[in-house]
Formats: sequence, C-alpha cells, structure tokens
Amino acid sequence: MFPLSFIFGFSMLVFGFLYTLLEVYLSGVLVYIIWGVLALAAISVFTLFKRKNKVYTLALLGVILISVLYLCRLSFSYSACMNLAEKYSGVQSPNVECVVLSKSRVKNEKSEMFTVDVLVRSVEGEKLPLRKPKMRLSVKQVPFSVGDVLVVNTKLKPSILKSKGIMWEGRVYSEILVVNQVKFIHLLGAVRNKIHDAIFDYLPYDYAAVSLGMLTGEKDALPKDISTSFKMAGIIHLFSVSGFHVGLFGMLVNKGLLGIGFNKKGTSLLSIFFVLFYLFLTGASVSTMRASLMLIIFFVGRIFRMDSDALSSLGIAAAFILLLDPFTAGDMGFLLSFFATLGIIVIKPMLSKRIPEVISVSLSALAFTTPIMCIFGGDISLLAPLGNLLCGGVASASIIFCFVGYIASIFPFTTFISYPAFLVTGLCDKFVIFVSSTLEKVPYMYMTGESNSLVFTTASALLFCALVLLISHDSKKGGRMALFVPLCMYFVSFIFLIFS
Repeated sequence: MFPLSFIFGFSMLVFGFLYTLLEVYLSGVLVYIIWGVLALAAISVFTLFKRKNKVYTLALLGVILISVLYLCRLSFSYSACMNLAEKYSGVQSPNVECVVLSKSRVKNEKSEMFTVDVLVRSVEGEKLPLRKPKMRLSVKQVPFSVGDVLVVNTKLKPSILKSKGIMWEGRVYSEILVVNQVKFIHLLGAVRNKIHDAIFDYLPYDYAAVSLGMLTGEKDALPKDISTSFKMAGIIHLFSVSGFHVGLFGMLVNKGLLGIGFNKKGTSLLSIFFVLFYLFLTGASVSTMRASLMLIIFFVGRIFRMDSDALSSLGIAAAFILLLDPFTAGDMGFLLSFFATLGIIVIKPMLSKRIPEVISVSLSALAFTTPIMCIFGGDISLLAPLGNLLCGGVASASIIFCFVGYIASIFPFTTFISYPAFLVTGLCDKFVIFVSSTLEKVPYMYMTGESNSLVFTTASALLFCALVLLISHDSKKGGRMALFVPLCMYFVSFIFLIFS
C-alpha cells in the first residue's frame, strides 16, 4: 500500500493537473467546477470520518486543499495581474520596476533578442498585490546583471507560462535604467558567471557548452546540432538539473564531509545548506525543487534518526511545491520529474533483477513519463535506455570533474588541479557527443509529437504501469511481466513508427 503522505501529495497533483487542463478548454466555468469539487469532497470527508478510512480521507483532504489553493491563486493573484494589465492597456509603454532573476547569454534565433526573466515590483508606481509575479522580457541589449533592479517601459501581455510563475511577457526597445541591486540574487548571478568563465577558459567551445549545461542546466550556449543529437539519443535530460544532479552533488558533499571527520548530524545539516545553495544557483526550477526537497527530507531524517521512505518524501515534496504555487501542477518539467521518480521507485526494483540497472532506471522512468509527453505533444526516443546506459556514468564523471576543476580554479595554489580535472571533463564530453551523434543516425528510433505511433506507445506504457502495479513486487511472474511488457512496448512502437 502507498504511504498516506504520498496519497495526499499525489491527490493534490492529479487534481491540480486536471484544473490546468480544464482551464485551457473551460476557463470561464472553471471556478464553478472547483466550487462543485469542493462541495462534493467536503461531504465525502464528513462521511468518511465516521468510517475512519484514512486513505480516502487523506486523498479527499488533498483534493480540498489544492482546490482552495487554485481558487485563491486564480482570484487573488492571476486575476489581479490580468486586471492590472487591462488597466494600463491604454498606456503605450507602462513604467515597470523589476528585479532581474535570470538572463540568456545568446540571442533568440527568431527574435534576435535576449530573454530576461524578472520579478515585477510595481507598474506605474502601483505596488502589486500579494505575491509578486514574474515577467519574461525580450531586450535588444543586456547592460545589467542578475540581481539588478531595473526600470523599463513595456506592454504587459498575458503569458502562457503561468505554470512557471510567469504572468506577463513584454518587449523593451527603450533605454533600461538600473536603480538598485538585490545582493543575494546578484551573488548567485556572479557565481554562475564565474562558473561559466572558468569552464570556457579551460575547454573548447562545444565541450564547454556541454559541461556548463550538465552542471548548471544552462543551455543557451549549446550548439543546435549537439542539442538535437542529445534529444534524439534520449539523453537531453542531462541538461535539466533535477534529481540526477541534486542527488549526485548532495551525496558527494555528504560523503566528503563524513570523510574529513564531521559527525552525521553536522554533515546532514551542512549538506542541507549545500543543497539549498545549489537549488538557487541553478535557478530553482520546480523539478530541481522536487529533488532538493526529497534529499532535504532524507537529511532531516538522519538528523532526527528517522527513516525516510522514498514515496513519502516524494509525496511531501509534491505537496509542498503545490502549496507554494498550485499552477505548478501544469508544468511539464515538474510532471516529468515527479512521474519519472515514481516509476523508478515502483518499477525499478523488479526490472533491476533481470536487466542492468541503468537500463531498468531508464525503462521505469519512460513507462511513467510517456503518457505525460504525449499529452504535451513531446518527442520520444526509443534509444533512451541505450543512450543512458552508455552515457550515464560518463556524464556523472564529467559533472564531478568539472565541479572539482572549477573549485580548484578559484584558489591560486590549487590551479594545477584544474588542468587534469578539465582534461578528464573534456574527454568525457567528447565521448558523450560521439555517442549521441552516432545514435542520432539510427533510423526509426525517434518519434515526434505528431507521430501516430505515439498512441500505441502510450497504450503500451499505460498497460505496463497497470500490470506492474497490480502484481506483487515479490512475485517471479511479476518480474517477468515487468521485463516483457516494456519490450513489447518498444516493439509495437517501432513497428508503427515505420508504417506511420
């Protein structure tokens, strides 16, 4: 049986995602639908309390909570932002005061402009209600740094990136005025710049772009041909900072501190601070936040000598993230991160008894994420397990040696370590690029969102999920079925891909 904390978080996520889908098609009546769900859930909870059924009660409480949060976010935040945009729609270019959160290093290929994400403080001197919204700006030049407080003139256009907290989009053609600076955000931006400069000083451009992307998730500098080959080889996730990166660095720091003599409690506490720093350094995306929260829960359990169950940690992390912003339930990155982790927790123990662990991890994640990718019109690589088998360990080595090389480059008396560290990093990057460019050439292994075979892939993946969840983990029959069904999934997908 699934733990109660997971059921609570999962219920919040499912209904949050349902509201996101309904908003696309039934935005006008969504509020009435939420009120109806609230009424039914409240009546059901009252009924179940008498029967003392904890599972259904917790699930319904999760539904009630996400409904209230979604309703509040729509009423007091989203509507307020849209009303403000409408209020100043008659003004040619309203005066906006904002804080720079991130900026691209290269221009967008279509618009020939830089992309800048900012936190809006005020519009025409009017302070914004409650939580400050984000805005995505397109600018001709970037004569400012991350953490700077800007005053710009731009139209407030509603954004489709609400799941990322971005409410407006705008273009800036006039002069940009820097009026102040937020020290903490500026410090994180400066560290990112130092990492960027160090990597590009020691490595050739292509290898440096790959290392920077894998270490910090920054993909701006990545050449288009390399990005395409990584996508077709099924290893593009290496450039999205998530559980892979957070777990790698978190446990590395933890073991390093234990190795130099720190006790377990002190090590766990310092590891939590490091995970939080890495979270903000890499932009605090929701997938990274999910992984960071799970690892923090694990370390907190160590401090208080409590066992941390993986499913419980996943449910708590999801509930906490949705508590901060229920719109996150519609973010593709967060959903893929959540369901990939769920697949690995639930299915991998069965598959790893029969096949290599790297392939079992890839298949487990793919089985649960394929339906999500189909809903969002995403692309699927049938070579993902092979690509991860060949590149997973090498990518880990590249990230670790790149991090060591950067740390060594900071201090004058350790720069001699940087050269061999970055040499190993470059060799690892060269191998990963070679493998991805080779796998890219294999025909009929990559399906786009428009491919008819995605329907069959989805059906097979859902069948796979249903079977392995219904069959006991200890059953030999279940283990064989867990191996047989994904192979069938790939075979069916391959056949229909050829003839579609």
